[in-house]
Amino acid sequence: MPKRNVRTRTVQFRDQNVTFRRADGTITPRSSPIAELLQAASATLWLNNQENGQRGATIYHEANLSAWFCPVKALARRVASILSSGVDESTPLSFVQPGVHVQPRDITNIVKFAGVPAESIFPVGTGPEVPRLGAIALN
Repeated sequence: MPKRNVRTRTVQFRDQNVTFRRADGTITPRSSPIAELLQAASATLWLNNQENGQRGATIYHEANLSAWFCPVKALARRVASILSSGVDESTPLSFVQPGVHVQPRDITNIVKFAGVPAESIFPVGTGPEVPRLGAIALN
């Protein structure tokens, strides 16, 4: 969440901005049980507004076979977690609990943590430099 008194045009993704679809293209309601959401073949995120002022753009993800590294399953777990908290559907996807949201530093820390094993796989000087890893490096 942006700090108080900071104006920004960007609107965070909210639970209501997510659509899950089955393989046949039919929509799986966000209120479905987690087991059903995890079976979704794709997910679409709708951008309400961006820094450049563009409205109504979408981001589309297809599910893959990975249990933990699938963007659709990760989104399903995030949405189910938010809805199980009993909060409004306009709650940002960064919500963890009242007053607590995932912050950029949290993402950076987990990316660095995931990069440490990669350092041991690559020959010296060819793998990622863990201190330089961060959310921007994912682009």
